[in-house]
Amino acid sequence: MTRLRFSAAFILLLVVLAFSSPLTWGQRQPTPDYGPSVSTFDITGYVKSELDDQPVSDARLRLITENGNLAHPTVLSSATGEFRFVGFRGGDYFVEAEKQGYEPARVRVTIALHGDQVMIRLRPIRNAESEPARSAGLVRNAAIPEKALEAFEKGITLLKIQSDYRAAIAQFERATKIYPGYYEAFAQMGVAYDRLGDASSAEKALQKSVQISSGKYSEPLFLLAEVFNDQNRFTEAEKIARQGTAAEADSPRGYYELSRALAGLKRDTEAEESGVKARALKPDSPPVHLLLANIHRRLHDYPSLLQDLDAYLALVPNGPPSDQARILREQVKKALEAGPR
Repeated sequence: MTRLRFSAAFILLLVVLAFSSPLTWGQRQPTPDYGPSVSTFDITGYVKSELDDQPVSDARLRLITENGNLAHPTVLSSATGEFRFVGFRGGDYFVEAEKQGYEPARVRVTIALHGDQVMIRLRPIRNAESEPARSAGLVRNAAIPEKALEAFEKGITLLKIQSDYRAAIAQFERATKIYPGYYEAFAQMGVAYDRLGDASSAEKALQKSVQISSGKYSEPLFLLAEVFNDQNRFTEAEKIARQGTAAEADSPRGYYELSRALAGLKRDTEAEESGVKARALKPDSPPVHLLLANIHRRLHDYPSLLQDLDAYLALVPNGPPSDQARILREQVKKALEAGPR
């Protein structure tokens, strides 16, 4: 493979872009600019299963006007079922949700003064293969005391909507005291501690969630891998990320964190393989494209690097990171045109 020379500043900037962009599965879209005289609003909400009230992740959600036009780019629900539409005019809309294995749902919302919060419940499509998993969800939901469930839901609202992390932790602690086996609450407690910058407490809460769930609940595994990667503890991150992909093989988050860990360990060929899997599962994730860009730069695969930057810019055309990525793209293009030195 032809090797091209780039400045140290070029390389540093690409690495910073790749590893400083937070990965959000249900990427928040830039707020449209309607001008100073027009108010814009947000819609936040959750997608849950109608059967067992569990969060539904990676559901595709669209905001539709009364005339049937798309009012906002499609978003995906997070691991906790949360979704958000950002920056649009007030009025009447429909929120449409769909996911494989569930019947599609449509909810009417009216946005007036302060936006709105929406709860969407998807009905699973009944089939023989899904019965065991559905039964397990029902059994677990029935085992959790109602007061623990209430505390957990309050904690989720405080964490995800109000950003009151200390109050959220108090609710999650209340939930786990009522029901010590509530591994979902320990996982979200870890998220809240991480938002407060308390990495030690976040790690302890996430490890507790992994322990209680016997490593079968993917959420704390993905979060713990992220914490380890952020601390450059790549060997530990690799181990925990592999556990996460084993628990949930079709989640892009596990492969993204595994790719980060392998890249940190300078095992770039393996990192590329995991990054490509993450991209295949979630092609609309900008950080995945930046991560692959850094890996392809180190592998001296400059045509792929150019494609990575093009994909990123198609998803995020505006903003300071995009301006930097655009400069990098032009440097890569010119270097390719100039050939080896």
